[in-house]
Amino acid sequence: MGSVNSTPLLQAPVSLILELTSKCNLRCVYCFHFDSVTEYCKDLPTEEWLQFIEELQSLSVLEVSLSGGEPFSRPDFMTICRKVAESNIRYTILSNGTMITEAHARELADIGRGKVQVSLDGIGEINDAGRGKGTFQAAVRGIRNLIKYHVPVYPRVTISHHNIGHLEETADFIFNDLGLDFFATGGAVVNESNSKNPFQIELTIDDVAQSIMEHRRVMSKYPGKRIGAVSVPMGVWNTWRKMLWAEKENRNIRGGGCHATCGGVYTRLGVRPDGGIVPCTSFPDKVLGYINRDKLKDVWQSAQFLNELRALRHKPITDYDKCRECRFNRWCVGSCPAVVQQYNDGSRPSCASTMCLTDFLERFPDFDFDLEHIGDILK
Repeated sequence: MGSVNSTPLLQAPVSLILELTSKCNLRCVYCFHFDSVTEYCKDLPTEEWLQFIEELQSLSVLEVSLSGGEPFSRPDFMTICRKVAESNIRYTILSNGTMITEAHARELADIGRGKVQVSLDGIGEINDAGRGKGTFQAAVRGIRNLIKYHVPVYPRVTISHHNIGHLEETADFIFNDLGLDFFATGGAVVNESNSKNPFQIELTIDDVAQSIMEHRRVMSKYPGKRIGAVSVPMGVWNTWRKMLWAEKENRNIRGGGCHATCGGVYTRLGVRPDGGIVPCTSFPDKVLGYINRDKLKDVWQSAQFLNELRALRHKPITDYDKCRECRFNRWCVGSCPAVVQQYNDGSRPSCASTMCLTDFLERFPDFDFDLEHIGDILK
């Protein structure tokens, strides 16, 4: 049973996610925003964000994600983007795409240094079932505006009940109709904010199995294209493959046997629309300090709750009742500590059975994990 060696702490985070606004023009069925404390946060004025970006530059922060709510709902959003770029900080905009005009795309091209992630969960009614009527056409219009001005853009497909079984046609549209080479996927996640009706949000084990097979079909169909794997299903599937390979070869996995899955506490922080600094946006109620009042470097190095999260890297998986006798407890690294703490009875280091290899194998004992081609994810 191993633990993670002491990880040197950088003087400041490498990246941050800045939630610039609590306002959003959509009400996606799986989104936690409108059940979160961030919905009630008052947006900071332009000057506060510009001042904070100067602090980020002084600390040599490399990258920020600019999100909301919907960041394009801020009239000053281009001003903030320009300040980030002029501070030599790379940025990714997380948007639903429906408010991106040709003028926005033209200005982003002029600003440079940035890319845009646009949520797109399927084609036509499949997308609209989860994101609202008319959102497909509006998001595609936004994507095409960005493409026209050569602004780097990629779609992000959230896998949920409304689009299981439709990934291949979505990939066809993204790769062929839009002419893009990459998109990302990730499963809808239950946390404290949207766990009032978790079974309406959370993927089942059967959903995960079906989605894994869908992803594999698309990757076989488009060998020259890329799909970014985030969490469930494919991020977790690759983690499971590593665990099965390590068991077969009697190898150790870095962090295996401890709740070491989250490296974010060593690399990044989040900031709420009101300037509250949080460990990440999955912990919106755990405010560590406030921008322009507390020094980011001090928060990063000294915040008690943040250091408690870092200490999880040394917490043995066998401390959890459900995992004590598990066949895989030598290799498991647990799951997102935010979700574990918020939506869990404390008996396991993962948020749901869809994160647990043992539970998955009980349902699908003969599932093909393609271990003969595992080399790429072990590099």
